[in-house]
Amino acid sequence: MNTGVSDEELDQVMATRPGRGLIGVKRAAMTTAIPHLTLMHEIGHCVDFHLHIVTPGTQLADFAGQRYPRAAVGAYAAEAYARSTCCQVPRICRPEITPAGESAYQCGIRTVRTLSATPAFRGCGDWVRARTGSRS
Repeated sequence: MNTGVSDEELDQVMATRPGRGLIGVKRAAMTTAIPHLTLMHEIGHCVDFHLHIVTPGTQLADFAGQRYPRAAVGAYAAEAYARSTCCQVPRICRPEITPAGESAYQCGIRTVRTLSATPAFRGCGDWVRARTGSRS
């Protein structure tokens, strides 16, 4: 849906008034081949801001197998959130950058467990069990 808000105005609002609960997605981002992942990535930033999927000490390596043009922990965490909510476990991590020694499935399980250890996923044991097939 076009709201009539220009990309420039969206950039200004998002940069100068963070934490307002707004999700700003530019038109070009929503015309990608997978717009639902774009939207879930932006929702991941909101979840992080309010409930914390990035905690003190979190590093890019904690989200190995993720990629985003801006190499920042928050962006990788939001990407992991998006992919773990929209993709089957073997597709959560990108195959071309899955860490050596890990299968795509193992990388996806690790990513779900990394997210599940954050405050945002406290109380989501059923989701974690469903995604990982484990009891813990």
